Amino acid sequence: MINKVIFSLDINGDSLIIKVDDKKSKTISLKNKNINTMEIYNMLKYDKSNEYILNSSKIPDEEINGKDQEIKRLYNYTYDLLSQIIDAVNDENKRIAKEEKELSKKS
Repeated sequence: MINKVIFSLDINGDSLIIKVDDKKSKTISLKNKNINTMEIYNMLKYDKSNEYILNSSKIPDEEINGKDQEIKRLYNYTYDLLSQIIDAVNDENKRIAKEEKELSKKS
């Protein structure tokens, strides 16, 4: 059985909110822009039977230009980071599932 874990990004003033399954998981502000690997791992609630989905869209480049658009640039940076991690984890889970299926055929 595959469980879907849905990530989303929302801008709230000068803060970026990362939600997992519609629950606030992390707030990144313009004053404190850090997020570490362990926080991302904890947000994933990693399980090889999970499928991870980023339910957000990247902000178009023409909307992120200018001095007052720093939160939108932070949003796009975070979007790219999460997208790459989610894609890599999903690909790895598919690889593991395929290997397990092949091993079970040999048994």
